[in-house]
Amino acid sequence: MHLRWQTGGMTTLTVHRPTAGDVHRLDNTLVARLRELAQTQPDDRIAETLNAQGFTTQHGLGWTYRRVMDTRRRHHIPTACPITPSDESPRGDGLVSVRTAAQRFHTSRSTILNWARKGLLYSEHKAGVCPLWVRLSPEAIARLSRTTAPPQSLSVRQACQRWHLTKTQLWAAVRARQGRGYRVLCRQHWEFRVIMF
Repeated sequence: MHLRWQTGGMTTLTVHRPTAGDVHRLDNTLVARLRELAQTQPDDRIAETLNAQGFTTQHGLGWTYRRVMDTRRRHHIPTACPITPSDESPRGDGLVSVRTAAQRFHTSRSTILNWARKGLLYSEHKAGVCPLWVRLSPEAIARLSRTTAPPQSLSVRQACQRWHLTKTQLWAAVRARQGRGYRVLCRQHWEFRVIMF
């Protein structure tokens, strides 16, 4: 770029000529951060993290699930936490598919979904038709594979009577972490027990 001043002097500058791709170009620091987060967080959680850390898009907008996903794809950044399972291995954040959890407990997928609804297993999923993911922590496996009832635990019926709750209300309290649920082997069949806090 050549600038001619009123005095007749000339100044020559070299500047970057914007291209169509510039609209999608991100700072290298942000791309590196996105690459790092994609190893342990799903796209919706990455959006929350980037927003909390004050990062914005190239247009100064806040991050959303869709913007993270599109940016990852544009910069060829793979995710370790996909929305849809591609195999039986855990995601980068340790969550596993419902199928994997069902195999671990030798039960059906509908049973695992039921346990997740009751709050017996931690679960996550994107709204819509996306599949559910569950966390099979050692603590959760131990709670759902007991051979003896925990001290002070009550059957579901006893807990409902003592706390004047319906079964729906009881499991809502477990989901809200106001209690803890267990699956216990009693006389060759499984039953649920709860401890309320």
